Amino acid sequence: MKTVLLAAVLLAPALLAVPARAANADSVTKVEKYLRDDEKALLAAILTHPDVSAQFDAEAPLALSDPKNLAPFLGIWRGKVEAFAEADGARPNPDLEGHYASYAQLMTPEQRAYMIRRLGTMKEDDRNSLIGYLGSVNDALAKNGELTWYTKKVVAGIMDQYRKDLTSYVATPMAQTAKRDAASSATAFAAIQKNDADSRVAAATPVVVTPTDVADAPVVKPPVKPVPKPVKPAPVKQPATAPVVAPSDGSVAVTKPAGGALDQARGAANAGGNGGVVFDGGGAAGQPTGGGAVVVPDGSGTAHPTLSPSGKPGSQAGLAGSIPAVPPSPAEASFEDSIKKMQTKPAPTPWVKHMPTIAGGLIGGLLGGLIGFLLGGPVGMIIGAGIGIAGGAVAGHLLGNKLFQ
Repeated sequence: MKTVLLAAVLLAPALLAVPARAANADSVTKVEKYLRDDEKALLAAILTHPDVSAQFDAEAPLALSDPKNLAPFLGIWRGKVEAFAEADGARPNPDLEGHYASYAQLMTPEQRAYMIRRLGTMKEDDRNSLIGYLGSVNDALAKNGELTWYTKKVVAGIMDQYRKDLTSYVATPMAQTAKRDAASSATAFAAIQKNDADSRVAAATPVVVTPTDVADAPVVKPPVKPVPKPVKPAPVKQPATAPVVAPSDGSVAVTKPAGGALDQARGAANAGGNGGVVFDGGGAAGQPTGGGAVVVPDGSGTAHPTLSPSGKPGSQAGLAGSIPAVPPSPAEASFEDSIKKMQTKPAPTPWVKHMPTIAGGLIGGLLGGLIGFLLGGPVGMIIGAGIGIAGGAVAGHLLGNKLFQ
């Protein structure tokens, strides 16, 4: 019996429960980076309570936003974890004589959450063995809703290990420090929350300027810039023009400017309203030139440049849209289905279950050999021992199946 209990205890490092990630899963994952494996499971246990989960969601983002905020935050939550471990570490076994539909009914919601999270940190062989033990409990309950003597030992062994895990954590210096400093950690983090709230209010409050504020404000005169002295323009040297020769046919002779664009402009001005279009390059009147300016007839005003686009179509940088939130995962499977999914290979049969078969074979072999020797001598002893071993092993196997149901 002690061997069975010991095997159950050693192979079941902890108990129990629905993946109770009622709190924000991303925040939980980030906070878990600073926790031990047993603390991760204990945190999952206390987060099954909606009020505790809501507090975690409210505090975690601020704590994770600045490393200076982490110490008091972790102090608060280690204090909560320690208090739960201390209380639940004294929890008695469930009623082993009661009627249940499955092993999930033997556990509290906190214990189920603890088991799911703890299984994820166990060694593969130990995890598969524990799942195998839980399966044997369900097999027994499926028959008549009651535990057998063997499955009672399994449940008691699992509970013993669960309590051992919790009391071992409570005894650590880290847990004891958290218990001692729980109040000061809460005070320190409350001050951080207040400062953060005040900063948000100040940032959101508009600045209102009243007439009194304007009247009381000191008058600052702008500096007086010195007025530059006018510069007398240099006299314009008139270009030499060719002599005017009256044509013999009686037409009017127009003096041809000797210069370039400037002389063209002067000539057009001298020609008056009939001077036509003023430009230095191609283009029709009133249409843009190659330089982007609109050319207007002489005397109508100054040419105005056209407004070209500031960039190519589509070249302006738009505002990046918010990343769509990841859709929520489907509802988690039942606790037992979640446990089964964590099994990576068949659980090994506990060696204690082979004991009836081995014992039956040994006893059968001894009795068969003795009877065979009495009836047929040495040859009869060999034959009798073989028959006895086979018969005893079968009988022991059947008896063992009955005992370990």
